[in-house]
Parts: sequence; C-alpha cells; structure tokens
Amino acid sequence: VPFCGFFGAKLRSASLMGFFCGCSLCSTFFALSFLGATVALMRYARIVVEHCDPASPNSDKCPSDWHKASCPTLSEKACFTQLHDIDRHAWLVIVTFSLLFLMDCMSFVFGAQLWSLLMKGPVVVQAQPQFATQDVAAQPPQSQYGSV
Repeated sequence: VPFCGFFGAKLRSASLMGFFCGCSLCSTFFALSFLGATVALMRYARIVVEHCDPASPNSDKCPSDWHKASCPTLSEKACFTQLHDIDRHAWLVIVTFSLLFLMDCMSFVFGAQLWSLLMKGPVVVQAQPQFATQDVAAQPPQSQYGSV
C-alpha cells in the first residue's frame, strides 16, 4: 500500500492514489474497531480483577461463568492472573493503535487531496527556484602596503 501512494504521487496516477486512499480508509476503520475492542476487553478484565478474585470472590458483582467465557482451557487462578496482566499490556496496544489511527487518517486525507487534483487533470509540479546568489568578498581587500 505505501508503494501505491509513493508511485501514485510520483507517476501522477489517479488509480494508484485511489487505491492508496481506499486502503488507508479501510485501515482507519480497522484501527478504530481494534481500539474499541481493546477498550472493551480492558473494562471486562478490570471488572473480573476487581470482583472475581478466586481467593476472595465477590459473587454479587462477579459476572457468572466468567472463567468459562474468558479462558476455558486454563484454571480459574491462571485465568485470573492472565486477565490481571492484560491491563498492563493493553495500554501499549492502545497507544500503538492510536498512532496508527492518526497516521491512517492523515494518509487518507492527504492522499484524497492529491487524488482529487489528479482527477481534475494533469498536475504540474515545479521545483522551487533556487534563491539568488552573488559573489561577495568574505573580507575587505587588504592594501598592498598594510594599514597606515
């Protein structure tokens, strides 16, 4: 996908830029849905950790069959330990996918701007002119006989 964006811009290809924008938009929705799922998992894990400790269960607020729904192949204590550890690692996932979401949004917006320009007709890209230069003496000329 990055190659489509690069070569779409370099070759001024509207179809490559359109594909790049579409993939960026899909990736944006993927990152957003993954963020939502991670936040939901964190909230569920916090409820279980706060109310379902196998050493001292609080059955009033503990979801029924939390152990079978969360990790059916593990023991109740091992499952509780894994859910307790999720909170630490989930923040890394949230930060990573938040950055991914922002970069995908920016690539979609800027790619769509270029795509709309390419759809209007040929895009002429001119190099910035070099600033004007002139010869200037670094130091004033010295007299042949020195200063008087």
